[in-house]
Amino acid sequence: MEKRRSFRWILLSMFILFGSGSLAQPAFSAQADRVVPAGMPPGINIAITRQVTASSETATEQAANAVDGDPTRHWCPAAGSTSAQLMVDLGEQQQINGTGITWVAQPAQNYSLEISTNGRQWRSFPGIRSGGQSLTGFDNAQHTVTAHYVRLSFSGSAPVSCVAEFRIYSTSNDARRLSRGADLSTLRALEAAGRTFSDAEGTRPAEQILADHGVNLIRLRLWVDPPNGFNDLADVAAMALRIKQAHMDFLLDIHYSDFWADPGHQDTPAAWQGQDLPTLANTVREYTLSVIDTLQQQGTLPDIVQIGNEVTAGMLWPVGQLYVGSQQRWVEFTTLLKAGIAGVHDAAPNHTPAIMLHIDRGGDPGGAQWFYDHMRDYNVPYDMIGLSYYPYWHGSLSNVRTNLDNLAARYGKPIMIVETAYPWTLEDHDNYPNIIGPSTLLPPEYPPTPEGQALFVRDLLSMVARTPGGLGRGIVYWEPAWIPGVGWAPGQGDAWDNQTLFGPDGQALPSIDAMQVERHEH
Repeated sequence: MEKRRSFRWILLSMFILFGSGSLAQPAFSAQADRVVPAGMPPGINIAITRQVTASSETATEQAANAVDGDPTRHWCPAAGSTSAQLMVDLGEQQQINGTGITWVAQPAQNYSLEISTNGRQWRSFPGIRSGGQSLTGFDNAQHTVTAHYVRLSFSGSAPVSCVAEFRIYSTSNDARRLSRGADLSTLRALEAAGRTFSDAEGTRPAEQILADHGVNLIRLRLWVDPPNGFNDLADVAAMALRIKQAHMDFLLDIHYSDFWADPGHQDTPAAWQGQDLPTLANTVREYTLSVIDTLQQQGTLPDIVQIGNEVTAGMLWPVGQLYVGSQQRWVEFTTLLKAGIAGVHDAAPNHTPAIMLHIDRGGDPGGAQWFYDHMRDYNVPYDMIGLSYYPYWHGSLSNVRTNLDNLAARYGKPIMIVETAYPWTLEDHDNYPNIIGPSTLLPPEYPPTPEGQALFVRDLLSMVARTPGGLGRGIVYWEPAWIPGVGWAPGQGDAWDNQTLFGPDGQALPSIDAMQVERHEH
């Protein structure tokens, strides 16, 4: 199986130089509600994979593409059509808040939206129509409305515009139960460097701002003896208190390393090096016990604990390295995983946090199945599947949907995307090369703007929400507050400043509301 290098490994190994230029950035409608960016209705898109019919379609651009959750796949009517209909059957009556359309190439000149409870009587959708030449438009209902069917109709003399994605938003219980997370592992280092954060309510702690904008879970990484003085147990414990004070869930990401651990490298902490497998397994177990016990004693027991970070290729190298030449060393690797899991159970036998195993294969169904099949075969006891998904590296949202469907059916465990992100600009703000820049190939359906960023986040959240069996548990946005001020390593700059949910001055971007899934009536 191919072993992908993670972006952190690439970043710390070389400087990436980007050329100049920018992608076209279509205009977006004005914000219609305080809690939704650019008119986006609150809630998740419940149209994904629902039954859909069209009065006209082509063999390669079928009606199903309009509601597959992936805007890079399009529905187009037959060439030259000046009228057409697209109807979505929601399966039952649903409370909906609005709709959204991403157009292909150009927006429709004349279209209408209608809803029906029985498929016979129709009425216009009581919404706010976005105007202008926006390639993404939203219709917001003033209040929730009931519909079993939603119909999009085109008329006029101009050819019908192709649809990249037709969305129907609902603030259902499925939306409210989702974990909507943020990894804030660099926050205290930024605060120590004098950086602050604000939104319309003023300057406040970043976690409080995020909580007010829909986030309900915070993830923190833990290093054993880090070179930067942050992300050790004392730092994590201090931040954990703030998480609980903000009434959010806590996901602890134990790297079992002194610094970055990912598929490109999983370095054993300096103090643990040279130990054989039995000794190292005992060290892992005792260390994990100590970590969980410390957090439990201060009243901040994590809700979820990751045993390792992106452990696709093993952990604690070289002892726990999974791929060595032509060998696959599953016994050694899983022995260390089991030791970490045992440490969590030792520390908290009565209220054990959910155990998560995290790999980087969010868009790779074959790779994910390969890994978790081995977890099953080697009897590794875990509770949750964790995946990383970055769309510029890990494939399309269709790949994610296929992966989620397969994992849910095959293992029956809750699944969470615990790392994701998207750029809100292609500009650099600290003269240190960003990971994602003008030379990065991005899908045009998600422009590198705050609005495009928000749309990607909501689409991914919606895709996870529709996982069969209710097993999709949410997403975690990786480092949304990593504005310039702290580097990836001592003496380096910030390569993430264009993928945050805050601007370089710490002011919240409109995309901070992408995880709002409940309607705030006025």
